[in-house]
Amino acid sequence: MKSVSHRGAKSAFRTRRMPLTFQRKGPICPQCCRSVLRSEYSESELCDQMKFNRTIFDADRHPDQVSILRPHRANLATVHQYATKLLNDNSYSIVSLSKAFPC
Repeated sequence: MKSVSHRGAKSAFRTRRMPLTFQRKGPICPQCCRSVLRSEYSESELCDQMKFNRTIFDADRHPDQVSILRPHRANLATVHQYATKLLNDNSYSIVSLSKAFPC
């Protein structure tokens, strides 16, 4: 889940839940009710992180460390499957040709 935060002079509020009150610029900070919350990470940064996680938790990509990974193979497979599912479900793998070649 995406995290949003507000770092101002008087508060440093962080939350994983999107507030329901909005201004033109974005969601209002529920702690101070004056500032606007901003995302800590962009969607592309989160996608890159998930690609990295999928790579490091793939036990088949690390054949030289089989003896070290053997006891943890089931856990690595679970995390790898979860990261792969998230990456397959996101829209970064879909290219919109209408946006690439506007008429």
